[in-house]
Amino acid sequence: LARCSLHDKLEKKEIDNKKDKLKVIIEIIRGVKNLHDLNIFHRDLKPNNILFDKQGVPKINDFGTVKSK
Repeated sequence: LARCSLHDKLEKKEIDNKKDKLKVIIEIIRGVKNLHDLNIFHRDLKPNNILFDKQGVPKINDFGTVKSK
């Protein structure tokens, strides 16, 4: 994963149009849904814990506070 977080991209205004913001939101929702389908709950989801891969796809990171059922 790249070291660029959603927080960094938002501060630098790298994600500034509605279409790009919506794409990121949809990918994050898909990731959270996948985790929930596995009964895994992140519990600390925030912009600093969303990192981007080389293709610019957001990935959920930092599973230190994960809770599973």
